[in-house]
Amino acid sequence: TPPCKTVIYSKSSAECGLVYGLWTRQRWAWPGTLALCVVLALWLVVEGVLIEFGEAVQWVTAVNGLVILLAALSPSVRKQTS
Repeated sequence: TPPCKTVIYSKSSAECGLVYGLWTRQRWAWPGTLALCVVLALWLVVEGVLIEFGEAVQWVTAVNGLVILLAALSPSVRKQTS
């Protein structure tokens, strides 16, 4: 499997697990969500170095990471998972 597909499958699986964790109010879900945002940011840096930043999918990933981060940092989510 090409590395790109492996990252996509891993990211999708992680997102599904984190959504489940947040939905069921698991304590590990909040720090896991922040970790996913860090991984997304690092992946974008790697892509930017390898193929330059500017493709549509990179913008989608950046917006996805920002929305996940903002949702995770909202007071209601933090209250539910603490």
